[in-house]
Amino acid sequence: MFEEIELFVGKTKQNRNKKYFVSKNYIEALEAARKTLRVSKEHIFMQLGYVVGDDLYLSNPMKNGQKKVWVAYYVS
Repeated sequence: MFEEIELFVGKTKQNRNKKYFVSKNYIEALEAARKTLRVSKEHIFMQLGYVVGDDLYLSNPMKNGQKKVWVAYYVS
């Protein structure tokens, strides 16, 4: 029933941490981000992303072995 949620942490231009919640299931990624960040669904942005090895890409990297996933992250 529950799928695995991966958490990727990146840096913004202001050198702040940004959390990306990644799952193959749209609802699972959305709910994990909403509950962890304690914000409403209006502040969560969802988009398709790609995982290659241990790296997350928000655009298609055109590499072998990529997996298509849903990515959820906070926007103000």
